[in-house]
Amino acid sequence: MSITPSKPKISVLMPVYNVEKYLRASIDSVLNQTLSDIELICVDDASTDGSADILREYAAKDPRVKLVFHKKNSGLVMARKSATVLAQGEYIMLLDSDDEYAPNACETVWNEEQANPVDILQFGTNIVFCNNPSEEERKNTIAYYKPYKSYFGDLVEASFQSRLWNHNIWNKAYNASAWKKGLSYACEDYINVSEDEYLYFLVAYHANSYRGIFENLYTYYIGRGLTGQVHLSYSQFAGHCDRKKAYTSIDVFLQRVQAPQSYFEICKQMYDRALSALVYEWFYQVSATDAKSAYDYLISVWGGVEVVSFLTDICWNDADQVILRLAPAHTHTQEKAGKPVKNIGIYYYRMSNGGVERVISYLIPLWIQMGYKIVLITEYPPTSNEYPLPEEIVRVQIPSVQESIRINYAKRAQAWADAINQYEIDTIVYAAHVCDLLMWDVCLIKAIGCNFIIHSHNSHSLLFLEKVPFRYLLTHSYRLADRVITLSRIFSEYWGNFCPAYYIPNPVGELCPREETAQLNGKNILWVGRISAEKQPYDAVRIFEKVKECVPDAVLTMVGEGETPDSLRDLQTYASQRGLTEAVHFEGFHRDVSPYYQNADIFMMTSQYEGFPMVLVESKSYGLPIVMYDLPYLEMVRDNRGVITAPQGDIYAMANTIIRLLNNPVERKEIGRLSRVSAESFAAVNQIEKWKEVFESFSNPCGKAYITSEQESMMLSLLLDSDQQGESRRGGVAHSSMEPLENRLICSKFMKIATWYWKATDPLKHRLKRLKRILINVFGTR
Repeated sequence: MSITPSKPKISVLMPVYNVEKYLRASIDSVLNQTLSDIELICVDDASTDGSADILREYAAKDPRVKLVFHKKNSGLVMARKSATVLAQGEYIMLLDSDDEYAPNACETVWNEEQANPVDILQFGTNIVFCNNPSEEERKNTIAYYKPYKSYFGDLVEASFQSRLWNHNIWNKAYNASAWKKGLSYACEDYINVSEDEYLYFLVAYHANSYRGIFENLYTYYIGRGLTGQVHLSYSQFAGHCDRKKAYTSIDVFLQRVQAPQSYFEICKQMYDRALSALVYEWFYQVSATDAKSAYDYLISVWGGVEVVSFLTDICWNDADQVILRLAPAHTHTQEKAGKPVKNIGIYYYRMSNGGVERVISYLIPLWIQMGYKIVLITEYPPTSNEYPLPEEIVRVQIPSVQESIRINYAKRAQAWADAINQYEIDTIVYAAHVCDLLMWDVCLIKAIGCNFIIHSHNSHSLLFLEKVPFRYLLTHSYRLADRVITLSRIFSEYWGNFCPAYYIPNPVGELCPREETAQLNGKNILWVGRISAEKQPYDAVRIFEKVKECVPDAVLTMVGEGETPDSLRDLQTYASQRGLTEAVHFEGFHRDVSPYYQNADIFMMTSQYEGFPMVLVESKSYGLPIVMYDLPYLEMVRDNRGVITAPQGDIYAMANTIIRLLNNPVERKEIGRLSRVSAESFAAVNQIEKWKEVFESFSNPCGKAYITSEQESMMLSLLLDSDQQGESRRGGVAHSSMEPLENRLICSKFMKIATWYWKATDPLKHRLKRLKRILINVFGTR
């Protein structure tokens, strides 16, 4: 064996940590090179196995082996930096201690550099797969490690942005000057993941020329260590999460050398690619048992906005599986502590033309009175017909559901974060309880660190009644929330199986003075509501048509605005075709509906489902007898005061009841009196105490606000899961994914409008003509 000259031609750097199983083969592949004028610098990074003894054995036999021993494990960057200090060769090569060189690797590199010198010379890689990949994965891996022909100029841009060749550090040889200049900027932090990218970036920044040769000089055993593993434990995944240090260190380096902005943009691209890979690993490789803790660690390191933004892109079609990984089914709900509530953000789409909006206009002053700071978060800007709000209220607009599909959700996520950070919001009250994006919004807001309360304003059954395509996903999304507020004790029992639930009836506001209640001396029937499918306004017209046959002087007043420009006009046409033009008065939307209540004699409600209809509160407040389709879960129906119900869709029973009351003023006034008594009992509910209990539960959770049975919860989960699987087998629409969101936004809108016409008795020709117009309007404004 020849003696190494004072200045070797090539220095091979080898970090070593607990690799006694593979270390001898790696060292032998270096010391048996056809080029003997080399040195091998091994840095033992505080191994706890027999690696250090093996190194000493080789150093004692061959003077070309130089050793460095770290007293504590410092990571690959520091190991390579320590080796670099001792390196004396004209060129630097790197070998991982579980890989091997071809016998002629060093000689080939030396000859190539002498013939055509470059700062970075990449050679081919012989890949040995230890993890049984698919044929496609095998081909992609081989292609990834192929060298590029040659490049002169900005190697950072070529490698990291244009991605002409890979940024692995070990399948290349480096001019010692460029290598040492780059390594002089290496930080001393513990970086053991993505360290190749980090060090290669530093060196490429100081290099000007690259060339590739295609002879396989390096044998890479993929899948021996963590690389290529199919399944990751929590600790392994947590180690991968630490790769963020590499990118923050690159950013620090770029600031230090005052690099052009383009380099910072390249660093951001590297950051995004790494995070995308981590989210992919979390979803596909981390076990379900470790998924929640792994997700929490990922969030803590990389940030909620960034992680959830990538999660929506990668897992958009698998949202139901994301929920199962974060909140498995069949787990008992628990009331957990959170942030003390001081600053509340309340979210809904808009603030006009709806019961939810009216309730929010009542709650905001109430919470301000309780001492909380309030921020109103909507998707649409203020309009002239909004419900009144305190002048000092802060209002924030975020991107709408329609604008936030898949990768575009990142803009909505950032808007949420900006509002939460700017106004120091600690609690979100989410009033859009059936929002398409509820699942992603709760993931995001919880990841940011806020308490999350769903304010459910309707019946849980509407999801199944309307066959909402994502009903199962939405239902299970409630598992991710901290609390849910319901408007009925029955709803509270239901949602308590998914999330700690509180029953709080809507604030009814101040009741009208008794002297202003309706006199009930006429024949005026009042209907108030949004002109939408679930309110069934066409049924109201048909019921009135039957009433008119027996009470000719009866009048129907309909107050409300349509969901589309044509909806109110089409309803008017429908009434006109029945000869009711003079008898049905369409008043449109009014913020102040009190004159209509005062002049009414009977209130009619035809809703298919409701949560806590404010029109019911108002009509009872004015002492109106109420005739309505039965909604037996409503608290204002369950108290059996002031309400007469008929089965859903039974227009004859509704009409007969109204006829009877119009012809019997004594009964009408007695039922009206009971209505007023009922309204007064709901007005007496101490809203401050109710909400105080919820908000203070985050500081002192007691678990007494809801009661659920573990057996019942499991039974309900099994029922939902079985229904979902059964409908999928039958070819029904039971999707949990978010893929059809764009179509659902259109189709749900279309179905609400079209339902009115299919219920009509118009000739088929007219229905088809109108249906065609609807399709054109809806799809034309997509």
